[in-house]
Amino acid sequence: MDIFAVGNMLQANKTPDKIISLLEHFKYENIDEIVSQFGKIHLINWEKKEITIEFWSEVLMYKDAGQNKAFEQLALFALHILSLPWSNAAVERVFSQMNMVKTKLRNKMNLKSLNAILRIRYGLRRHGKCCHDYILPTKYLSSSAKYMESKDEVDEIISLL
Repeated sequence: MDIFAVGNMLQANKTPDKIISLLEHFKYENIDEIVSQFGKIHLINWEKKEITIEFWSEVLMYKDAGQNKAFEQLALFALHILSLPWSNAAVERVFSQMNMVKTKLRNKMNLKSLNAILRIRYGLRRHGKCCHDYILPTKYLSSSAKYMESKDEVDEIISLL
């Protein structure tokens, strides 16, 4: 993915082979237009050359004299590629947590309950809290309170942290 690094993108003597193979791999239709933009991008004096994501944001917002977004297709493609995860570590962590929550004892747990437990667990972790020392608001402890079924209610509890 180093092709989308600012230094590499702004070289005048770059070849489009790598970007063409990426475009074909992801089945883009307007390959010629993106390759044309790829060949011209070094001709503009860009301000934000230090941080890659800021550079591509500037490229996406750039308008030529006719108020056309001259590099929009290239910038969107670059941002799509750069937003892909580099590894499956986050997904693996979720599955690991799921296996800790859904044990043989809890084998008949439905998907809604599993999803709610994982959302609460990660919501607490994101706020630096633990279920052992978290105090649930009293409105959820009363015997007349019905079970939470919506994502909004879970988010409300987590936001109270």
